[in-house]
Amino acid sequence: MDAGNLFYKSARISPTLLDQQRIKAGLQAEAYQLTGLDGFTPGVGDFAIGVDEAIALMDQHDLHPLAANLTCGDRRFEGTRTVERGGLTVGILGVVDYGDDAVKGCTTSDPAEAAREASAALVGVDLVVALVSGSEAVQKAVIEAAPSIDVLINGATRRTYKAALKAGESTWVVGSGSRGKYLGVLRLEPAPGASGWESSDATAELTRRLDRYQGRLDGAQKKLEQAEADGDEGARKRSERLAESYIKKIAELEAELAAAQAVGGQTANRLSHEVVDLDRTLEDHPGTQALVEAAQARITEVEAGAKTAKPVMGPYAGSAACSTCHAAEAAQWKTTAHARALTSLEADERHMDQSCFSCHVTGALHEDGPKRPAEVPEALHDVGCESCHGPAGEHAKNPAKGDEPAAAVAEATCVQCHDGVQDEGRFSFEDYYPRIVHGRQ
Repeated sequence: MDAGNLFYKSARISPTLLDQQRIKAGLQAEAYQLTGLDGFTPGVGDFAIGVDEAIALMDQHDLHPLAANLTCGDRRFEGTRTVERGGLTVGILGVVDYGDDAVKGCTTSDPAEAAREASAALVGVDLVVALVSGSEAVQKAVIEAAPSIDVLINGATRRTYKAALKAGESTWVVGSGSRGKYLGVLRLEPAPGASGWESSDATAELTRRLDRYQGRLDGAQKKLEQAEADGDEGARKRSERLAESYIKKIAELEAELAAAQAVGGQTANRLSHEVVDLDRTLEDHPGTQALVEAAQARITEVEAGAKTAKPVMGPYAGSAACSTCHAAEAAQWKTTAHARALTSLEADERHMDQSCFSCHVTGALHEDGPKRPAEVPEALHDVGCESCHGPAGEHAKNPAKGDEPAAAVAEATCVQCHDGVQDEGRFSFEDYYPRIVHGRQ
């Protein structure tokens, strides 16, 4: 199941990105059809490629779009679907909340009321799953309106749950985040004669949350002590209010933990949620990999044929210009992976992908730099000097002026690309910086 924002992450997409994103949306729809999908509730980002295009992909590739309160033109979406899986009858419902005029040509009604009506229609099922695309406030309203929902997945909040989280009287919220880096796996263990569902991993998650809030409370209390010692009345009041809120939250979590532990030995239907990291250790699915390679070839063809693309230097000079005066630094840079950044992307045939190229060339993250692969001149290939030190076009023209880019590199510059997601969490500024800093021994 998928709760939306599959085809794109937001409601608006730049015209230069549209052609490539439509190819990627087709790839995603084909891959889901290949592996099988029982329910899909479109998020606002799924219509960024165009409402007609998005609906055609959903229907063509059997994504089973569910949105009880969504109408787009003449299309009113189904609200529920029932499937038999693993000996269980699973009822799936979908509701959305996009906000006013977020998707042109589409209208929505009250998601909570739609969820109430849809859940009432799911009779004789063992498990009710709600696919929601909306804020956490909408999520709460849906749970309150439809307490028969057993599991809820919200594609709009982008949260990752390491364990199922209890919400309301009997609903468990799960999710695997965004950007396709993780897969959520929900395991069900039904018990004969039992009703409702309990989480096998609820106590572990509540214990983790308790530890986290206890750490926050300890920090607030230290700030309170420091404020009292400094005689800072404003800081004292702020720290005191913060500590009180943490104490209240800890009490709530302790009560939830006690309740979870109390049912631990009882016979009940049980569920558990696992988040699987889709990293390089997993073997590629042959059929999906073939689809990826075909999409990459199409993206390369589309980008290479971009008629309006012209080389854009922006405020940059290029690493070759920097090496004229900074020869030793340039020589050291050539020994680093930064000097081969574009080559590594070419090896994976991703150098024409607009979602990838900007972190493998110089200047693409600047507002006046190249915005698509076909606009990158050879002088800005790879992660060059100016990627870290800033634009040097004016300095290269007149070095005597003295306005050279900053020598020191802040961690904030690095994490624009080494953001913990794109690099699969491998980046550590303390470990990586010594590898690229000039003049290291």
